[in-house]
Amino acid sequence: MTPETATTKVRSISRITVLLAGVACALALSNVIMATLVMRQRTEAVLVPTMTSDMSLMSGSPSGPYMEMLTRDVASLFLNRHPNNTDYFQENVLRIVDSSVYAEMEQELRAMREERIHTRTSTVFHPIEIFTDPTEGYSEITGVLQTRVGDQQVAEDTRTYAARWNIEGLSVRLLDFAEIDRDDSRAREHRIRS
Repeated sequence: MTPETATTKVRSISRITVLLAGVACALALSNVIMATLVMRQRTEAVLVPTMTSDMSLMSGSPSGPYMEMLTRDVASLFLNRHPNNTDYFQENVLRIVDSSVYAEMEQELRAMREERIHTRTSTVFHPIEIFTDPTEGYSEITGVLQTRVGDQQVAEDTRTYAARWNIEGLSVRLLDFAEIDRDDSRAREHRIRS
């Protein structure tokens, strides 16, 4: 091989090496850019359980309609109770409870279960209005609660319940569900301001 031929081959190999290095750098840069875009993109999951239409939940805060459906379902689980179905409701409530209050909620539900069986008390709740504040992880439901002991209805009154939620990414978990005074209702404050 002559020195001129060798020099030409070396130059050719050098050009190919530089070209391949350039392509590798471009691919690495494009991978970094795509990874950054994917990480900045909001996560979204399609949710359908008991919904009247398809809904989606983006990381950060759930939509008002989704919070409304959650509140309706939680109220139904807590307030439509009969001594014969307490195990079913307890099991389903505990599925949506946040882990930070799980043990406390389980103990409270067990006490409620024993009281219902002992007193033969059942309740039926008819929702009237639901208020949600997804950014605060808060919702309220107002409705008529009918209470029966055995076969006899002993009470029927309008009550308001508040639910507090722990929202982390795509997870919405129940922290608390309790009756509140209607004067403390955020829905009432919202109506007054509007």
